[in-house]
Amino acid sequence: MAQTKDKLITAESLKYVHDKLESEIDNINAPDFNSNESYTAGQYVTHENNVYQFTQAHTGAWDASHVVQTDLISELSKANDSKSNTFYGLASAAGDATQASSNNPVGTYTDSAKQAIQSMLGMGTVENVSGATPTITGVSGTHYVCGELTSLSITPPQVGTIDVLFTSGATATTLTLPNTVIMPDWFDATALETGTIYEIMITNGTYGMVMTWQA
Repeated sequence: MAQTKDKLITAESLKYVHDKLESEIDNINAPDFNSNESYTAGQYVTHENNVYQFTQAHTGAWDASHVVQTDLISELSKANDSKSNTFYGLASAAGDATQASSNNPVGTYTDSAKQAIQSMLGMGTVENVSGATPTITGVSGTHYVCGELTSLSITPPQVGTIDVLFTSGATATTLTLPNTVIMPDWFDATALETGTIYEIMITNGTYGMVMTWQA
C-alpha cells in the first residue's frame, strides 16, 4: 500500500506541481549581469556562468561583496522550506494535531495532513480503499487509492471527476467499467497487464484517461 500511495499522481496534482515549480523558477530568473542595470536586494543574476543573489542594492560594475553565490536547486529548497508554516497551518486547520513543529518537512507529514492539504488546495480528497475486490461508486473530486487488486468495479459520477489508483499484481486485475465510459484506443479494459500500477481518471461519467507504471 505504501508503494501505491507514493505513486499517487493525477492530472490535477501534475498541473499543481507544474504551476508551482514554474512560478518558483520564474521567481528565480537569473539574467546575465548588466553593469548598466540597477539591482535591488534579493534579485538574481548570472555572472561568469554562476548564479548570484544580491544582498543589497547595486548599480555599476560587478562587485562580489554585494552578492552571494547560489544555484537553482538551493533556492527552490529554500522556497519550499519557507512554505512549511503554510502547510502546517492548513493541516492544523483541518484538525490534524500530530505535527509537533511547523518546521517539519512536508515529506514527514501524516497521511491525514497530506489529504487535508490536498483538499484545501482544491485537489479533492483521498480515500484509501481496502480489500482486493472493491466496488467503487465514485464521488466527484475523490482520489481512490487501492492496493493490489484481483478485481475492480468502478461506477463514476455523472458530473465531476474521480481517479482510481491500483496495482495489477501477479494475477491481472479484472476491471469492470460502464459501457458509457470511453477509454483511450490503446487501453484494453478487459486485459490489464500484470505487475503494473494503473491510475484511471473518469470525467462526467464518460471520458476516461489512463496512466501506468511498472510495479
